[in-house]
Amino acid sequence: MAHRWNRHPDHHGRHPEDPKPLKRSDTTHSRYVQMLLDQDDIPTLHNVLASFFVWLLLAGFLVFPGTFTSIKHSIEAKGEDEWADKATETILKSVKNIPLLVIGAVACGVSVIGVASLALRHLDNYVWQLNKLFVPGIANCLAGLISTLVGVYSQQNGSWSPTAKVTAIVEGSCLGVSAILFLVFDRYLLQRVKQNHGAHYDRWPSSRGSEETFGEKW
Repeated sequence: MAHRWNRHPDHHGRHPEDPKPLKRSDTTHSRYVQMLLDQDDIPTLHNVLASFFVWLLLAGFLVFPGTFTSIKHSIEAKGEDEWADKATETILKSVKNIPLLVIGAVACGVSVIGVASLALRHLDNYVWQLNKLFVPGIANCLAGLISTLVGVYSQQNGSWSPTAKVTAIVEGSCLGVSAILFLVFDRYLLQRVKQNHGAHYDRWPSSRGSEETFGEKW
């Protein structure tokens, strides 16, 4: 005799006495937590390069003050009578120790390009950029600017040569740009992510309660 088809859902697929399948828990992280976790996935080479480029910026800034006084000592050692004319002396006073100046400029240029490349490469990870690029960059730019001021007022008696002025302008500009980027990322972009982080986890209890209610009704 043919059995009648039972339309009850519990009659098919599993035994009625089998335990109910476990409900899937929501394991999706907020964007802020995902940024923190993604820091572990960033290649070690990128972390090393970030530290190197930021250090190279400081090295370039610390080289510049050495160009402020080298020609002054040369003039004092040779005597003004040995110079052909006042024009030559003025040029040499303005451009001092050209090889050292080139080294400092190249170091700063390579550093800026490297930092910008890493920032674009990890543009979505605000936490990593703040910790590895912007905060160290601000500290190194400030250290370079202080070194320039010390060199001018201690070795040149407050006399600002063209090289010293250009160096101070570059260091001040880098400090300003780094500070602005820090404020934008820390006070605006990251704050929005943190606010969404709180709202993300505030919705968890209600969503889980709705899932349990739906399961009981089913």
